[in-house]
Amino acid sequence: MAQETQYYELSYLLKPTLGEEEIKEFKNELKTAIEERNGIVESSDNAQKRKLAYEMNNFHEAHFGVMRFTIFPHTVEGLQELLLSKEHLIRHMVVKWQRHELKKPPAPKPTYTPKKEEKEKTTIETIDKKLDEILQDEI
Repeated sequence: MAQETQYYELSYLLKPTLGEEEIKEFKNELKTAIEERNGIVESSDNAQKRKLAYEMNNFHEAHFGVMRFTIFPHTVEGLQELLLSKEHLIRHMVVKWQRHELKKPPAPKPTYTPKKEEKEKTTIETIDKKLDEILQDEI
């Protein structure tokens, strides 16, 4: 029975003492490790320095990054072992991810607006005539 690849998301926290080059090197190592296991990296966010909600391994800040990839489920365990061996990694989490295709919203239905009846434009002459009629009735 042939297994299908699964879509995964890896979230990781790197030590705040790392420089840009070391972070790029870590991402490249990770990408290479995934590709060696016949995986495909779908997307990778740049790791950004974030303040942590609570202290982890004596750090109050960390570089937070996310990588999404497809890989065979039986190879994820080897990837987990590789991640655990990295000493500049504070914490990581690999989760199965399901892609959700965004549906195009339906076109809005046309609304009914009743037509307004056009009224005759009143001119000064018509107003004068009406006033004369009213005044003659009173006299």
